[in-house]
Amino acid sequence: MIIAIDFDGTIVEHAYPNIGELKPNVKKTINKWYDAGHKIIIWSCRDTNTKEEAEDFLNINGIKFHTFNENVDANDFNPHPKVFAHLYIDDRGFRFTDADYNWEYLYNQI
Repeated sequence: MIIAIDFDGTIVEHAYPNIGELKPNVKKTINKWYDAGHKIIIWSCRDTNTKEEAEDFLNINGIKFHTFNENVDANDFNPHPKVFAHLYIDDRGFRFTDADYNWEYLYNQI
């Protein structure tokens, strides 16, 4: 499975443009997924400079990942900025499936 994980607010506490404190159990959980063979994409809106700082932070803290804001398979043609994943983990996400919700439900939740 390909798992895309947001950085700010999900892996670390919100402190942008700085890097916040690492959230509990992040390293353990992400590394277990990585070691189990899942592909890990770190997914962020950080620009070039702050992206490099975030990558360094992950490496220094021993958090395993395959790519940062890039698809896992470099041969995949994806002209859009959104990376492809089977699962997206984000602190600002909202789960939306036709089976569970509809647009009226979504409107009322927001």
